[in-house]
Amino acid sequence: MKLFKRNYSYQKLDGNLKIVSANNEVLFYKLSTVVLSIMLIVNICNVAETKTVLKHVLEKDTLEHVVLIRNSNLTRIDFPRNQNIPTALNNPGAIRPGNPSVDRYAIGIVDTKTGPFLAFMNPEQGFLALKKVLQGYFNNTIKDMIYKYAPSVENDTEKYINNICESLKCKSNTLVKDIDQDKLCKVIAKIEGYKR
Repeated sequence: MKLFKRNYSYQKLDGNLKIVSANNEVLFYKLSTVVLSIMLIVNICNVAETKTVLKHVLEKDTLEHVVLIRNSNLTRIDFPRNQNIPTALNNPGAIRPGNPSVDRYAIGIVDTKTGPFLAFMNPEQGFLALKKVLQGYFNNTIKDMIYKYAPSVENDTEKYINNICESLKCKSNTLVKDIDQDKLCKVIAKIEGYKR
């Protein structure tokens, strides 16, 4: 498609629209059409590529090897439930979507048979997100925090609490803010099944 024309006075476009042009002037209509078409194609490709790449990575590799960040537009993809979700998704805390301050660390939302989970680019991002989650429980006891974080409809909550307390040598009524956050994250990751 030629964007430049020489030696004409009028260019008829779409029946009624006329443009008066001088030598070597860019036809605005054609340029706009080309730009809008490219934007549309790029947007479609971005969404399709994100889904394809994430799906491939989740089935074949780790998210760590993908340089693809879509924090402002999390992609929803399918994921086979028989894989280890915390490890495959770099989500050591098995964090679900819904908290904007935590979601911003993720690159996708993965649907599983037990509901959606966040997918992170690498383990570091996953642990940062887990720390952000724990900040919301700073003034709660370990017991209260785990009953909200790992409800009994999905977990053996009492066992979860006991594992944390045994591992960190604390009591169930210890406040979350009084515990070493790095150690707490590692214990939670282990309980959730994260392997790395």
